[in-house]
Amino acid sequence: MKKFLLLSVVLLFGIVVMTPGRAGAMPSLHEANTKYGDPVSDDFWNNFIQFSYDENNVEFIGIYATNDENNLGWMSSSTTLTWQIEKSDDLYSYAYTWNTDVKELSHIIIELTEGITIANVQIHDVIPNAILKFWSFSPNDPGNSNPGMPQPLYGVKADLVRESNAFLFSFTVAQPPVWGNFYAKGGGVYAYNTGFPDFDDLEGVFIARPNGFPVPEPATMLLLGAGLIGLATVGRKKFFKKA
Repeated sequence: MKKFLLLSVVLLFGIVVMTPGRAGAMPSLHEANTKYGDPVSDDFWNNFIQFSYDENNVEFIGIYATNDENNLGWMSSSTTLTWQIEKSDDLYSYAYTWNTDVKELSHIIIELTEGITIANVQIHDVIPNAILKFWSFSPNDPGNSNPGMPQPLYGVKADLVRESNAFLFSFTVAQPPVWGNFYAKGGGVYAYNTGFPDFDDLEGVFIARPNGFPVPEPATMLLLGAGLIGLATVGRKKFFKKA
């Protein structure tokens, strides 16, 4: 418990440092003219998106989010997704951090290009524990598990074993970053980046995520069809291999 509380403090401190208008602020994504699928300049390898409105308090900026029937939820500037990307030789390490004050996270999906599976990923940290699944997810999935999702999304889903306000997920792959999407769900609320509903929306905002991967071999396709699930462990580094 103490370890997790310390993690939350560290993650929240990171958000404060990176918030626009403070010392050490990152370049604004709203000024980057991000376009879905385009390569991400290394100027934006350490950045974030958060829930906010435009100057007229009409349009969502960065993250589209909802509240529940009691007006509690993620429509708050504390709702933030950050990423940090590092390159070493021909590999890229990605670390994503979710933070919010109200309504704990149930699951989050980070987009990947189809063909990237658990066999191609070196998992580092998943804090707190989560079940990982590489799959094509849909707003029509059973049990209304992805309410409000604008359209189907292939990626890695981190399904938290125990819901939390702070979540850290890091891994290494061979793919460089391009602009893409995410989706998150909590108790009666959900959120996604504003570019998700319309990839051609020049006003939409995207997140940095791994690029494409060669067409998988038949054995890998079998793994995709089986919906391979991996259980990640706190603080341990694991290599997942094809069965």
